[in-house]
Amino acid sequence: RSIQRVNADNRARHEIAGVIDQYSKALAAAAIQTGGSAVQSLPADRVRASLNMLVRQVMPHAILVDHWTDPLNKRMKALCTLDLEQYQSVLAQQTFMDSRLRSAMQNYAGMVYDQLSANFHGN
Repeated sequence: RSIQRVNADNRARHEIAGVIDQYSKALAAAAIQTGGSAVQSLPADRVRASLNMLVRQVMPHAILVDHWTDPLNKRMKALCTLDLEQYQSVLAQQTFMDSRLRSAMQNYAGMVYDQLSANFHGN
């Protein structure tokens, strides 16, 4: 049972890492698209490296909040969450990221979250 729980935790962390990565990429794209020439001129490899570092910095703040066993396949599952406010707090503290990109991402964090949430929920 403990191995099942560890495996469920790992799967949940992997899933939320993917969500954080996708959100970060969407947020950076919005920031670059509307952030003016200073942000648009940032090298793509620098932006990618910053986003990878951001995901690694955010992940420790994701919290496992629930466990259950799927009644159909008897596989244990876990739920891992991260508050938008926590993400924004980590983003605001990043010194490795270009300040113009960080600022533009902070400006669009709520809007991009709302768009992705609406797409996810089918609204």
